[in-house]
Amino acid sequence: MASLRKTLLQADIAREVEELRRTKGIIPGLAVVLVGDRADSLLYVKRKQEACTSVGFNFFLSHLSSTVTQDEIQREVKTYSSNACIHGVLIQAELLESIDPSKDVDGFHPLNVAKLVMRGHTPDFVPCTPRGCAELLTRSGISVKGLHAVVLGNSNIVGLPFSMLLRLEEGADDHHISSKTREADVVVAAVGKPHFVRKEWIKPGAIVFDVGINPML
Repeated sequence: MASLRKTLLQADIAREVEELRRTKGIIPGLAVVLVGDRADSLLYVKRKQEACTSVGFNFFLSHLSSTVTQDEIQREVKTYSSNACIHGVLIQAELLESIDPSKDVDGFHPLNVAKLVMRGHTPDFVPCTPRGCAELLTRSGISVKGLHAVVLGNSNIVGLPFSMLLRLEEGADDHHISSKTREADVVVAAVGKPHFVRKEWIKPGAIVFDVGINPML
C-alpha cells in the first residue's frame, strides 16, 4: 500500500511538472551541495536524485571534499541560490544563511523555522521528512485533529518541526518522549536508534512513523 501511494504521488508530481513545462517553460531544478563522504549523506542525496529523475526535475550536484573551506562552500551555495534555473538548494545546516529562504527546500533557514513556529505565518518550505509524513496522513484520509501524538526525538530536522506541524492542527495534542506511547494515537520515532520502539509500547490501531536512518550491521 505504501509503495502504491508513493507511485501515485510521483505520478501527480510528474503531471504538475509537465504542465509547468508546457504552460510556462519552467522545469523545476534542485541543487545539492554535498561535503564529504558520509554514508548516510550519500544515500540521502542518491534518493533525492532518484526522486527528481522520476518526476522530471533537473538535478544538480556539487560533491565537495571534506577538506573544502567554508568560503568555497558558501560560494557554491550562493552560485546555486542566484541561478534562476534552480528553485531549491539542499545544504548543510551551518551554512543556511547563505541560501535564499525561498530556495531553502529543507526548511531549515532561521526565517522559515520562525514562520513555522509562529501562528499566522507560512514558511516558504517545511522540513521534508515531517512534511512528507503529513502528506501521507492527508492522502490516507487521516486527520490528526483531537488525536494524542507522541514524538520521540527533538531534532531540528524531524522531531521539532513535526511537533510544530502537529500543533498547527487545531486540537492535536503533542508530547515528547516523557509521554506514554501506549496512550498515543500517533507515534513518530525519530531518535536515530534501531529497535528503540518496542511493539508492546504501541496500542492497537495506532499510527506509527519510523523516520530514522540507521546503519544495520
